Amino acid sequence: MMEINITKLNKREYKDSFVTWMEEKYPNIKRPDIMGSNIMYSINRDCGFSINDLINNRITLDTYRDKYEAYFETIHRKSPKGHANVHKWNAQYFIEFINDVQIKKHQI
Repeated sequence: MMEINITKLNKREYKDSFVTWMEEKYPNIKRPDIMGSNIMYSINRDCGFSINDLINNRITLDTYRDKYEAYFETIHRKSPKGHANVHKWNAQYFIEFINDVQIKKHQI
């Protein structure tokens, strides 16, 4: 599969597509727009890692969560573990979205 690179320039396209996909595939999940914003958190800030590392299989989902927890501890977030788990949960859906979009591209 081709490597994906989400940047500050194309993040809006990915976020909007993800939100639309979530609304269609998981209509019972509330606030997919916030999930999309959470996904782009590592693109908007210099965390030392990003969602690109995860979707391009450079790190695992558990490592992604651990990196977020360490980052949130560094910036003194009130609940680093809780926030990291939210980002992991959002990322699971985003990976599904990316895989779904890639499969559809290859079927054309």
